[in-house]
Amino acid sequence: MTQNRFRITTVAAIVLLLIILVLIMVFTLTGVVPKESFSVEGFKVVIDASHGLPDKGLVGEITGKKESNYNLYTAQVLESRLNEMGVATVMTRKDSNALSDTRQDDLALRKRIITTNAPDAAISFEIGYREDKTFEGPQVYYSPSSEKGRILAEAVQEKLNEEFKIAGRKAESREEFITNAGDIPVIVIEYGNFSNPEDELLLRKKNYRMRVAGAVIRGLEAYAEAGN
Repeated sequence: MTQNRFRITTVAAIVLLLIILVLIMVFTLTGVVPKESFSVEGFKVVIDASHGLPDKGLVGEITGKKESNYNLYTAQVLESRLNEMGVATVMTRKDSNALSDTRQDDLALRKRIITTNAPDAAISFEIGYREDKTFEGPQVYYSPSSEKGRILAEAVQEKLNEEFKIAGRKAESREEFITNAGDIPVIVIEYGNFSNPEDELLLRKKNYRMRVAGAVIRGLEAYAEAGN
């Protein structure tokens, strides 16, 4: 009887250990560590998935995949994780369609969603394409006229650099219609590049999008914790 109890206890302990190891592996691979809540209460984020049909954005040279879909998938991952942490979020689009048939009107409507919701931060996802095909990994941009945007961009770029082991990359200023939103810090994240073959293949994977989202959340927390 005692031996049977010992065996049951041993088996239970082994099963529990295996479950813990599996969870550790999942969290390590995804780059997202579960948290009960965001580190700063009352934080609100607008998440912008740029493009949207009929504007499909860039198209992958290897995979033939549309940028507009990848932007939406990545935005949805970030939305889901932030909501789990108690952060209020607003999506500029929730499906594969743009808000208007023309690019100019679509941009104006997406920007209006940002300004009318007055979030603490806004994140816009895009895919990059460069002449330098060796350039890989995420690059963050902010409006040169937004000091808050610069601070947010630098915080997020730092966490993305840590996640993807990128040495010395800095957030860059760039004039974009979507980032000029008055006092609201809006940043554009080119979270991968269709000009780089390795990036293009990574962009297909949900695990990659989870890692991007995890790094962005850590950047948002660093920004919020600094009192911005």
